[in-house]
Amino acid sequence: MIVIITKLDAVKRQLETAITLWFQDADPVSIHTLVAAAREILVALNKGGEPMGVDKMTTDLSEKEELKKTITKAQNFFKHGKKDPKTILHFNPENNRFYIIESVHKYREIAKENPTIMAAFILYQMISHPEDVSSPTEPNNLLINTPHIKNRLALIKEKTKFLPELAKITRETGVV
Repeated sequence: MIVIITKLDAVKRQLETAITLWFQDADPVSIHTLVAAAREILVALNKGGEPMGVDKMTTDLSEKEELKKTITKAQNFFKHGKKDPKTILHFNPENNRFYIIESVHKYREIAKENPTIMAAFILYQMISHPEDVSSPTEPNNLLINTPHIKNRLALIKEKTKFLPELAKITRETGVV
């Protein structure tokens, strides 16, 4: 069977899979590879949109090149086997969270949709790291601004337990 897929469909699938793996506390290399592939497509689709990544950080061309090398170091390491096959990478899996946040925001901007797993990821970030994602225009405001729901969600310290508890809360309350 042949599957017909657009670039935006590919991004959605890659991000949803990466987020699912992230919530399961699964392999950070696989998560990074999926998010990096999605980000690469999003950058290409973002012509004329709000800048992403390095373009958002600086306008200085030499600084951009240096930042781009730093940001894509892990991506290239995981993707290319022929370059420096004996090299060892010091990889910080926490960076995945930031790449996912940026990619989800850009996906939602371009696709004009907010898939459930992406909304859940941003909601978790709003609760656990509000300084990274808080926004008055965030689509999850109803959940985050309902005090008894926010309090219940804030009690969940392990990300692996967040999705099941969120599903339970939305079933009980009807708030989505």
